[in-house]
Amino acid sequence: MLSQAVARNGDASIPMLTGPHILGMFLAWWLLGILTVQAYLFDLNQSSVSSGRDCGPRRRVRWFVLGLVAFEWLQTALVTYDAFHWFVYNWGNDDALNDVSLIWLNVPLMSSVISCSVQVFFAWQIRTLSGSYWVPSLVTAIAVAHACTGIVSGIKVRVMGSLSELDSTSSLVTFTHVAEAVTDVVISLAMSYHLLGLKTGIRSTDNHISRLVLIFIETGIVTSTVAVLDVIFFSVFPPNTIHDVTSLMLPKLYTNSLLAVLNNRVLTSGERRPRSMVSTSFAITPASTDYLPDSQIFIDIPSHLENEYALQDLSAGARRTHVVEGVEGRIIRKSTVASLDLEGPVQL
Repeated sequence: MLSQAVARNGDASIPMLTGPHILGMFLAWWLLGILTVQAYLFDLNQSSVSSGRDCGPRRRVRWFVLGLVAFEWLQTALVTYDAFHWFVYNWGNDDALNDVSLIWLNVPLMSSVISCSVQVFFAWQIRTLSGSYWVPSLVTAIAVAHACTGIVSGIKVRVMGSLSELDSTSSLVTFTHVAEAVTDVVISLAMSYHLLGLKTGIRSTDNHISRLVLIFIETGIVTSTVAVLDVIFFSVFPPNTIHDVTSLMLPKLYTNSLLAVLNNRVLTSGERRPRSMVSTSFAITPASTDYLPDSQIFIDIPSHLENEYALQDLSAGARRTHVVEGVEGRIIRKSTVASLDLEGPVQL
């Protein structure tokens, strides 16, 4: 990257050529530390869940997340190797600074795979929430397209073998990051829309949904903004390597966003409140499920009223609000909640 910038502008200062990559590597390790803590909390929560009908889906999500975290560790290790290759093992060797090393693998290729995996996961969430294939198909198509572009970009850099020729991939880089940003916006809007449609009027449940919506909006803004900044830094500031900072941060931001959503239940459960203010959720399986197969009824009842009300089966009709002995309840498709790692009662 140093020689790339030198070739494009011989007047560029050394700190602006080497500093961004070092800074990007430090930020990548910092975000990886946050990611590791989130992964630990996620795995701890999954391990504490009793086995049952949802054990299969939970296990698949668990292995997907852990595999993604392992992939992030591998990518960060390769980024660190590149830094040692340019600035330690070949210190003072100008020819080595033009070597692509493993940058073709760990930035355009692996980063695209990570962002695509997270976006396809959220597409599945949208499919489960909405029951429609239109938006999930659009998200998946764009995600796979920009992943393929990133892979092609990485292979092209590897074939060139010289960082001074990186300009020839500018169109591929632009498409990849713009597509990522567009997909992030679509995911944030779609998830927020469908989650808000699940509100019941029960304070604890609605607060939990509002928190999820806020997380989707915040993470979508962060990832899309960083993706756009990466394009700007790459295209507008060619004399230096500022774009290294954003490109090395982006995959970690995607994976942290995913775990922030999945861990939201853990964070909410950790809130301390007086016992009299805590509401307990009950999951009830109706005696007859002909009208709503593979579903459960979720009812929130204040703790001080737990012994005062006898819970009764609610009448048929998905996603309808009823009153049982003065207590509000709502039928929610089990698959809808399960996909968000919120299956079963939300214990506050």
